[in-house]
Amino acid sequence: MVKPKHTSPKIRHVTQTLRLKGGEVDVYSLFQKGGSTAIASDDQKFIKKMTEINIPCITPTALIIYTWRTGGIDKEKASQLLENIKPMVSDQEYILSKLEIEKRGESL
Repeated sequence: MVKPKHTSPKIRHVTQTLRLKGGEVDVYSLFQKGGSTAIASDDQKFIKKMTEINIPCITPTALIIYTWRTGGIDKEKASQLLENIKPMVSDQEYILSKLEIEKRGESL
């Protein structure tokens, strides 16, 4: 069982209300401490909960594609990072992301 450190009563209340557990509590707590623009997660239920309370979210594959398209990394690095997270994302998300990188945003 993961027990978050240094959470405020307000954070505990929100995490209990949203029924967040384990790492979700930690991620939410870290976001609330500031310094982050969005939460990165591949858990669609968690993303939905965060979106409902107006916290921006992005999937790891979308973050890789965004970083590549804005010139932060090259195509080879984007492909490598995508391969690294392949076991942790859905097959559909992986395939669509791989096609996006290979086709450079051309119509799929």
